Amino acid sequence: MSHVLVTGGSSGIGAALAARLDERGDEVTVLSRSRPAVGRWVACDLSRPQEIAEAALQVGPVDAVVHSAGIWEAAAFTPDYDFAQSPPAEIARIIAVNLTAPILLTQALLPALARGGRIVLIGSTSGLDRNGSPEVAYGASKAGLRGMADALTRALGGRHPVTLVNPGDVATGADGPGLIPVADVVDTIVLALALSPASRISELTIEPMEAS
Repeated sequence: MSHVLVTGGSSGIGAALAARLDERGDEVTVLSRSRPAVGRWVACDLSRPQEIAEAALQVGPVDAVVHSAGIWEAAAFTPDYDFAQSPPAEIARIIAVNLTAPILLTQALLPALARGGRIVLIGSTSGLDRNGSPEVAYGASKAGLRGMADALTRALGGRHPVTLVNPGDVATGADGPGLIPVADVVDTIVLALALSPASRISELTIEPMEAS
């Protein structure tokens, strides 16, 4: 049994992952603003550095960390999105939750992270050059996770394998055309967590199959 910390585990990908880990007998701790359905809850607003530092102290020894918390612009992924109209406070919060928080939390958890403990970052195809997504703060924060994964791997010198998972549009509710089943994303994360100490997955991109 492993102890896995999941951020944003009260909804979306994080909630689905927490449920899967709980079902297979792992100990799960969830960092989120709202209470999760499963796991031990540590309340934390990831946009606030002081709360991140305090939450890290409550987590205790952990075998792996999955940074799945993520937010986006209010009108993201709709025709109504207009970068020129994005409030500065919204932009700052997106960067704080999606990029700054994983950096700060990873640093704070290093003393409690088991030897060889894995770090998984949930990015997005919005952070890849070829995607062309117009949501500036969201896309920039997810692209930043790619840089974080590369730099963190060098900074840690292989002591903690780092994996970046880039899903496309995920069906966190009902499945639909052009959407990736959330179970597929969870399967990918579980695979990254389950590898032997001899190997790691550096980056994976998950995209929906094109309709034939």
